[in-house]
Amino acid sequence: MVIAANIPDVDVAYIFFGDQLSGLESRRGWTHSVPALALWPFVVVGGVLLWRRFSVRRPPANAPPLKLTMLLIGCAIAVLSHPFLDWMNEYGVRVLMPWSDRWFYGDTLFIVDVFLWGLFGGGWWLARRRRRSDRSRSALPARAAVAIALLYIASMKVQSERSRTAVEAALGMGPLNARQLMIGPLPLTMRTRSALIVTDSGYVFRNVHAGLRVSLGAVTEFVPTNANDPLSRAAKLTDAYRRFARWSRFPYFVPAADGDSTVFVGDARYARGTSTTWAGTLIRLSHRP
Repeated sequence: MVIAANIPDVDVAYIFFGDQLSGLESRRGWTHSVPALALWPFVVVGGVLLWRRFSVRRPPANAPPLKLTMLLIGCAIAVLSHPFLDWMNEYGVRVLMPWSDRWFYGDTLFIVDVFLWGLFGGGWWLARRRRRSDRSRSALPARAAVAIALLYIASMKVQSERSRTAVEAALGMGPLNARQLMIGPLPLTMRTRSALIVTDSGYVFRNVHAGLRVSLGAVTEFVPTNANDPLSRAAKLTDAYRRFARWSRFPYFVPAADGDSTVFVGDARYARGTSTTWAGTLIRLSHRP
């Protein structure tokens, strides 16, 4: 089930066998889509059967029989947990490929949530100890960890939606879509979030404090898009930018100076207008417009 929960991320291989742009373009796409999610449990169970068939290590004679149906159900649940948790962060997931390239963003959990890691790891460890000690109800710690995790995720989602509604009200605007407003969860906190607001010239960042009442803080940062620069407009016409745009949510441009004909394109989710970030690509033009 651990393998099943992580197997959709085989698309990370693009990073090692392709270039950075291919890695970004392919992430959380085909291997996270509905057809793949239906296939992965059978792939994992098939791998388990092959391992049992050809492994040097044999199960002991008194081992319980392998229940294929239960194993398949367990792997299916584990596989489905992957896109669910991917949807919960601001990176997003594309589950409707190949029918649609649309990204779905939950903006609920930080992309590496230490609290969830601790819950799942602690629940597994305690349950394993109880089982090795032949204690009754050995699975209780793991079940309790999953229950607490679901309550935590639900509360974080409520806080994110309250923050989104407060930002929209403060701006005097109606409901904004996921590419106009992002409520970015921050690490190690449940109450404070970073709001990314799209304007005509760039991205405005403001903190949102979600206690009993939700309050919108002052502007903390502004990232210009530089979208109207001649180099940026030329870069938008390239195949490299179209590929990057399939992954990017809030693109910005850093045109080169001093007669160079290159443009760095980044994403404001992960970088504040810099050209030194993994979340971007350098586009080389044949000439300066």
